[in-house]
Amino acid sequence: ALFKDLGDDLRALVSAAKKPFLRPRPFTADARVQPCVSLSTSTSYPSGSAMQSFAWAELLADLFPAQRIELIERAHRAAWGRLLGGVHFPTDLVAGQVVGEAWVAALRRNAEFRARWEQGRAESAAATRAKERARHGRGRGPEAEIAHQQPSFCGTMRGRVDAQELRMDPENCAKCAHALAENTS
Repeated sequence: ALFKDLGDDLRALVSAAKKPFLRPRPFTADARVQPCVSLSTSTSYPSGSAMQSFAWAELLADLFPAQRIELIERAHRAAWGRLLGGVHFPTDLVAGQVVGEAWVAALRRNAEFRARWEQGRAESAAATRAKERARHGRGRGPEAEIAHQQPSFCGTMRGRVDAQELRMDPENCAKCAHALAENTS
């Protein structure tokens, strides 16, 4: 499934993005910081939570454009909750947002991704229509069955996005994009 492939790729991106930076978490850098959320054992920069939140918000906003503002606001709340929880510095969040959004922009330039995404968009729309019909008692045939299934996709995106596609300079905070290219090629 496309969303599983995207989730796998996003987790790989988070892992690769953190490798060049060994920034400790705020609570390990300063004992006065007492986190109020679950502790992570990975390094702090860039924020994987912010990366994932903004990437998923951008992707879901493509499927649900009427909810774009709410999705982006939710990504901001999720990211900043990590700062308030004591497990990230502000720059971790900004870097995570930048990398997550750049990753989605690179995906959008990829023809294979666009084809799979359009197939998913069509299947999602069909499932939504079928759910509406079923809810109103009009869905009795194969369409009603679609309403209870996840969209299915084929293929994989693994390794298709690299630092060149992200158009990032590996000498600045986007070293994570360069690391992604090295670790997924």
